[in-house]
Amino acid sequence: MNLKKGQEATVEHIMLAASRYPITAENITLPNQSSHHITLIFEQLAFFGHLRQLETGEYTRA
Repeated sequence: MNLKKGQEATVEHIMLAASRYPITAENITLPNQSSHHITLIFEQLAFFGHLRQLETGEYTRA
């Protein structure tokens, strides 16, 4: 997955949270990151197989 500079910390935060419990993009709030941008990162992580979407709409680490 090709990340833009500065996205690494956002991805690490999402992956760490997803490894602990099921989460949604709405559960993640980070400074300087819009909710739309966080949702896009979730979709990219799921597309590339790093996150698995559950039937409830929540995500866990794949």
